[in-house]
Amino acid sequence: MKDIITGKDRAYNLGDILLIIIIVFGGKNIIYRGLKFVLAVNDSSLVLQFSFHLLQSLLLVVLTLCFVKFKYNYSLVDFGLKKTKLVKIINYGLLGGISIWLVITFVNNFIHSIITKLFNLNPPAQGAIRNLLSSDNLFWFIAHSLLIIIIAPITEEIFFRGVIYPYCKNKLGIINGILINGVVFGVAHFNFWIFIPTFIGGIVLAWIFEQTRSLYPAIIAHSTWNCIVIFLVYILWEVG
Repeated sequence: MKDIITGKDRAYNLGDILLIIIIVFGGKNIIYRGLKFVLAVNDSSLVLQFSFHLLQSLLLVVLTLCFVKFKYNYSLVDFGLKKTKLVKIINYGLLGGISIWLVITFVNNFIHSIITKLFNLNPPAQGAIRNLLSSDNLFWFIAHSLLIIIIAPITEEIFFRGVIYPYCKNKLGIINGILINGVVFGVAHFNFWIFIPTFIGGIVLAWIFEQTRSLYPAIIAHSTWNCIVIFLVYILWEVG
């Protein structure tokens, strides 16, 4: 089957995708407990939180690229890591990231107000945001910020848009593929309260990948989105 993005045969095996998901996400408790034992720290340790998310991200991208390179024998260019025009990076990357943030901020505020009024609940912040706000000093704030702004966009786009989206698209078509990709992206964050925002973000990022034929604009958009959030969190962190 020909992949629309690359024009080359691409038939990812669902078993391989599930294996990556099971190892990286299904085995997160094992990874977490293993690091906790090795580092000899408690659950509130910033070193543990940082090490866990870094290891999980690296494991995701290494496993993905190993399958892509050695089992499917695709080059990184065929896979989607290919250069594109600067105008596409600006229009789809920077402006796309800003647009994602604006839409998700509106949706987040709307959901938060509804939940607060109807159920008198205060939805908890995402784990990554809590780690930032609990940083003891600027070093740890920057360290966690780099994970969110640089590492996460690269690793997540390589897996979710580089593998999950093409598989879903080949099986279900572009529109359904984009929607299912968004669902998987939302579920993978393991937080009920942010499912809809991450679902929307996943949809837009898959659309960017489809439009540009390259992962780079999607990575830039993802990074821009996260960077704006981090900047706002930094202001909250500074004022305590």
